[in-house]
Amino acid sequence: MSRNSSFAIVLEGGLVQAILVQDWPEHLPLPPFAVVDYDTEGAADHETTRFLFGNTEAKAICRHWQPTVHEQWADSLSPRAVLTALDEPGADDAPDPLAIARGVRQSPSDLDARLTVAE
Repeated sequence: MSRNSSFAIVLEGGLVQAILVQDWPEHLPLPPFAVVDYDTEGAADHETTRFLFGNTEAKAICRHWQPTVHEQWADSLSPRAVLTALDEPGADDAPDPLAIARGVRQSPSDLDARLTVAE
């Protein structure tokens, strides 16, 4: 059983520096992210994107962002460590896959030892 993936958006001075993903399945492509900033004060028209929500027009500064796998960016906080520090449920409560595998492997040996003692 693999861990749930976790994400962190790294900001500096209110600007996105990176989007990190941790425990992302290697066989799946990383999803693209859309970063939307509704604070368009001082932005040139060519920097903004306009949207219609029903009859209301909104504009925002929008950027495409490709996440970085945390394990490949050594100088970063682990998204899971941050969630754990914030006491977020599920941040690190998934059982360790290696521990599960060891337990499954050990169970038949333990049962065999008990049967041998009982004979």
